[in-house]
Amino acid sequence: MIVKMNKKASVWINVLVLLVVATCLVALFSFVNNSGKLKEDISGAFIIDEVLIKGNSLDFEIENLVENVLVETYEKFVDSQSYMNSPIENPRGSGNWEFGELHKTLNEDFKKEFDKNFKLEFSKLGFEEDFKKIVSEGKFESSLNGNKFNFKISGKEFKSSLKDVEVSYIPEIELVLDLNRIGLISFEEIYNCKEIVKKGEDCALNNFDVSKSGEVVELASKKEFLIGKDFKNIEFGFLIK
Repeated sequence: MIVKMNKKASVWINVLVLLVVATCLVALFSFVNNSGKLKEDISGAFIIDEVLIKGNSLDFEIENLVENVLVETYEKFVDSQSYMNSPIENPRGSGNWEFGELHKTLNEDFKKEFDKNFKLEFSKLGFEEDFKKIVSEGKFESSLNGNKFNFKISGKEFKSSLKDVEVSYIPEIELVLDLNRIGLISFEEIYNCKEIVKKGEDCALNNFDVSKSGEVVELASKKEFLIGKDFKNIEFGFLIK
């Protein structure tokens, strides 16, 4: 049996076939085009993650360095009686000094000593020269307030690129270190302890052991710190005034 098809039906079938082919081509072009955009998006996200990881790594390194320098500065301060206002040496030569009041410029002096030590220790590490210059020029902030030590620095730029995608990131590192969390005590706590012992009462501190022998009060940290190349307790004493 022969089926005859008129010309109109043949034309519509051809049109339908052409429409199907055109739709497939459009879909294929859209897929290829969107695949390229997807690759660009993935590449851009990868580069952003890369510089963010570098920034977070720097944050971690700086926090460790700041904490180490803070402890060393603290140890030097108590060892040299720099926290005392006009200390008087024990005439009997016990090595302890009479402790009356806290130094009037205690926080400012501590900042200066920390800044000096931080520049020195930072220069020994393998950071890039542009970042070392920022530190050597003192382009960072530090301050001591009670049991809180604040530190802030920025200026180190991280760059990464892939084809036409380029990302630049300058992290701002801002730290607030708690002396009690580290294992230290504030200088105000040392003064308050001295006043308590002066009244004939026992002084209890979270991070330091306190002992009294005659007029001499001795404090020793419960935690050992890495100072220089050795782990040791921070120990110091004073005469009650």
